Amino acid sequence: MPDPDADIEPEIETEFVGSVRPPTRVPGVLREIPLPVKILLVGLLLAAAGGIYAANHLTSQSEAQFDNGVVVQLIPNDGDKVLQQAQVGIRLADGYTGSLVANGVPVPDDQINRVPALNEIRFQPGDGKILSAWPAGKNCVVATYWKFETGPSQSSTHTWCFSVV
Repeated sequence: MPDPDADIEPEIETEFVGSVRPPTRVPGVLREIPLPVKILLVGLLLAAAGGIYAANHLTSQSEAQFDNGVVVQLIPNDGDKVLQQAQVGIRLADGYTGSLVANGVPVPDDQINRVPALNEIRFQPGDGKILSAWPAGKNCVVATYWKFETGPSQSSTHTWCFSVV
């Protein structure tokens, strides 16, 4: 009877010692970039960081509180530049409501968009409204606001202006 292990080749024990070729050093990516490009990249990173800082600063300003915290936000901010169909308004503290006057013209209540959950009072120009579009240049809004309990007889006002481009 033939030996069953005879057809199997004997295992050769070899030890892997590594490549015959010496390791090569891969140059760093930064070493390959020319100096003017490095300077440009650093400048772009600084500009991006400045833009992030400015955006954060503007966001903080837009949520600045006025009139002892009653006026929480102006929409748009005082001095901002907006488009002709921009929505304007004011966010008030809880328990307050109000009305708007756009460029000296009272905004009828049926043209005001109220967002009770946010205590916002907004107006957007359009067909059939007191303004079909904001005129180019400086526009001003006066918000008159009061506590729900006291009503408009004990009200205050806040005025701000913006430019239409």
